Amino acid sequence: LSFPLTAGASYVPARRLIDSHTAAQIAALAFTFAPVRLAHAAYHPHIVQTHWLVLYLLSLFLLVEAPSWFRAAAVTLASAALVLSNYYAGLIGAVVTPIALVAFWVSRPRSARTFRTLAITMATMAAIAAAGIVAIAVGYPYVLNQPSLFAFDISDFPRFSARWWAYLTPPVDHPVLGAWAAQVFDRNGETLSL
Repeated sequence: LSFPLTAGASYVPARRLIDSHTAAQIAALAFTFAPVRLAHAAYHPHIVQTHWLVLYLLSLFLLVEAPSWFRAAAVTLASAALVLSNYYAGLIGAVVTPIALVAFWVSRPRSARTFRTLAITMATMAAIAAAGIVAIAVGYPYVLNQPSLFAFDISDFPRFSARWWAYLTPPVDHPVLGAWAAQVFDRNGETLSL
């Protein structure tokens, strides 16, 4: 279901940004069938649930355009769906929101850009974040009281950290360069994660 939902959700903002039905379809399909989504579809379904992120950003941008109680409720529901779908999406939303919010507001025509709409949207997002923190504090106080329960051992950093050269190395199951890539990883002591 994530594939048609992502295509449909991606079409709407693309159509709003690009005044072309065909271009919006191409953009939606390119995003929906991006290689990274296809590669993770079988074993990382949480990464494939990108439709929640698109719906969240769309609701956020609509709130900036014309704030209303209905749109504030929509962005609240979209925020909840994003965070509850998976924690990666929640983290992505938290990191991307300030950047996306300011970028969208600045990209609007000067006549449509008011500090009032930006302030209302920022206040709404702050209230949503505060409500989330209160919900965690009330429902799951041990998350805030004992964060070490969810921490990982500092000695795991070297083991699981990405190496810059690994991004440039082909996968070890590559039909032509796989054996060479396996040697590169082996020479650097990266055998366990393979």
